[in-house]
Order: sequence, then C-alpha cells, then structure tokens
Amino acid sequence: MNSYTFFEDIAVYESKNEKNNILCGYITIHGEIIADAQFDVAWPFYKGFARVKKGNYWSVINTQGDICLPFDSKYERIEICDDLFKVTKADRFGFVDATNTVIVPLEYDWCFNFFEHVAIVKKNNLYGVVHDTGTLVADCVYSCIKPFAQGKAIACKDSVWGVLHIDGSFSV
Repeated sequence: MNSYTFFEDIAVYESKNEKNNILCGYITIHGEIIADAQFDVAWPFYKGFARVKKGNYWSVINTQGDICLPFDSKYERIEICDDLFKVTKADRFGFVDATNTVIVPLEYDWCFNFFEHVAIVKKNNLYGVVHDTGTLVADCVYSCIKPFAQGKAIACKDSVWGVLHIDGSFSV
C-alpha cells in the first residue's frame, strides 16, 4: 500500500485489486480507512471534500468517506469552490452544492470561481455574473469583465468600458 501526504489529516492511499489495477482510497492520520481503494483517481482533501473519479466520471466525497455527488450524475469535471462545486456535463458549466442541488444551472460555456460571492460566467462569447445563491447578477452581455475587487469590476459592454458593480449596475 502506497500513501501520500496528509491534507486535513487524511491521505490518499493506493492498493492493487484482484486484476492488479491500482485503485485509490483514503486513510486518516490515525490509520483509519474512511474510503476503501475503489477510485481510479483521488485528489487530496480541501475544505472537507475531495474529488474522486471512477471510469469517466467524477464525484466528491466528504471526510467521513460519504459520496456527496453520485457518479451517475455523469460530471466530466468537478472543482471545489468554497461551499459549492463547479461541475461540467456535456461541455456545459454550472455549480452544485454538497447535496447535488443545482445552484447555478449547467448552461454556461465557462464559469470562473467565486470571489466576493460572485462568479463571472461566459455564454455565447459574452460574460455575465452570478451570485453564489444562484441569482443572476448581470446578464451575459459584456465582451469583457475583469475580476471583482471591493464590489466592483472593470467591464466592457458594446465597446464602452466602465465599472460593473456587484449589484449588477454598470456605470461609465
């Protein structure tokens, strides 16, 4: 059994199955196995969750070893973003929570990570903004939105640059 560095007191370990394939599981710093070696890929824990892959699909497990997002959700990619997970399915991006409830619909070409409770999203080569509650803050009508800082972002709409505010208003 190979194991790796501990993150949040839990490490990934590898073990060979009866077919001599290497599978991954999780073990605590006290030697307790919280997830048997069953995953093709296993990432370290981050903020209480870890990404795992079986076959072509990804899921997330918690520190008790419980699978939070079922593999039959068929997520092609998962990224842990604060309290939500950025997921990809059929080349569409969105966000779900730990109960697999869709917070931001999987309808975007790309979603950036949340910062100051908002994420920039891309749809049809234009950008908009969503809140981490799922509320659309700004429609995808901007050709460019720079990252938010102190509730404001530099943005361009119809070739005019201005300030996009976290409430969705745009001022020149």
